[in-house]
Amino acid sequence: MASEELWQKFIRSEAVRSKYYILGSAVDLFNEALRCFNDQTQTYLATCVCARAAIEAVLHRAMITEHLQDFNPLDPSTRRKELLAWARKQIWYNSALDEQIEKTLARGDLGAHLAQRIDRAFQEAGTKQPVQLWVSRDEA
Repeated sequence: MASEELWQKFIRSEAVRSKYYILGSAVDLFNEALRCFNDQTQTYLATCVCARAAIEAVLHRAMITEHLQDFNPLDPSTRRKELLAWARKQIWYNSALDEQIEKTLARGDLGAHLAQRIDRAFQEAGTKQPVQLWVSRDEA
């Protein structure tokens, strides 16, 4: 499915439309991820970074919304591990989706922390291990 078709299907879904007021920023990031994924740009690493940001944004927004009901705003230092544990506790997704989310976050981390990986590789120049610098279309 082409990125534009996927976007139209996603944005018109009842789940997104009914929660857009809460999830708007994450939906916009997901749109940017799809724009990076298309066949013209082929910026797959950027796709992964944007998808990672969208997942984290939606988890933060959802957790904030729940906490605001109790007048207990989310601590900005909340870590991803805590967000994912909270989402699992809410039974938002199953184990198959959990695996895909973990892969997406890991690939997004690659792009988000690429400079650190390159620096570390140069510091450890004596090793013969290759440094991953990109993400393929299939991985994205």
